Amino acid sequence: MTVDDGWAEADFGAWEGLTYAEAMRRWPDEFAAWQADPEVAPPGGESLAAATGRVLPALGRLLAAHPGARVLAVSHVTPIKIVLRHALLAPPDALRRMYLDLACLCEIDWDPGGAGVVRSLNDTAHLDPREYLASAYAGSHGGRAGRAAAPGPSASFAPWPGEEGPGSAGQGGR
Repeated sequence: MTVDDGWAEADFGAWEGLTYAEAMRRWPDEFAAWQADPEVAPPGGESLAAATGRVLPALGRLLAAHPGARVLAVSHVTPIKIVLRHALLAPPDALRRMYLDLACLCEIDWDPGGAGVVRSLNDTAHLDPREYLASAYAGSHGGRAGRAAAPGPSASFAPWPGEEGPGSAGQGGR
């Protein structure tokens, strides 16, 4: 196992742990600017452009270290969205057009020239429906995602869709 800080979740600064609604209410102008421009960072945080500049070199290191191999990369929502966007050659706004459930699987084939083919996106077939429902219930009743919540029936993951926190799931703009 290798740990690479390039795969860390985006730093949402002052918004860490808040729902989108809370961040919008407390920082309406900053939130609107962040939603409109990937170069804008949350107060004290990291822009999506800066996160991209950190994640893509980590992807390059991973691919260079394991050419042609099957590799499992475990990360957070924003870095995974960045890698998917890169594989799809999609514009930066595509980050806000993808939804990834917690603990989902995404599969990308990379050819030797660096072109990616997305084989699966947001696959949750491996999850126990009881665990998913428990986390959805906790989220809809004020739960917040932690930086490293342990999976299981009692874990509280991201708030229910529509109330995702920029620091917990980064799932806005679906």
